[in-house]
Amino acid sequence: MSNSVSFERLPSDPAVFVWYVFDPSAIKGCLVTNSITERALFDDRVRALTAQSLDYMQAAFVAALKNAQRLGEIGKDKDPVLWGALLLNCAQGLFVMSRIRPDRKTLTSSVNHVLTLLKS
Repeated sequence: MSNSVSFERLPSDPAVFVWYVFDPSAIKGCLVTNSITERALFDDRVRALTAQSLDYMQAAFVAALKNAQRLGEIGKDKDPVLWGALLLNCAQGLFVMSRIRPDRKTLTSSVNHVLTLLKS
């Protein structure tokens, strides 16, 4: 899988992340997250494909983080690979939590806290 990404910046507004979770066109949730939670445990092919998708998503976060460092938006002390993994976990968690506890205010607050830590 290529490490090229389709975005170069992390949104500074946490509402952007939460908006996607509640996007009416994606009302059934994220296909990757749904596949992981429903099928990956039982299906090797699904597990491999979803792992590949997660790798791509993490690479996109890493690229955006490196760009943010280059632009001075986050400190050079932030490890893009570690933060990319954390942001991937947070994003997947948003998809799962939005299904069982769809409270936009709480989810936005959670994203805001993560971004505050990243920028500190």
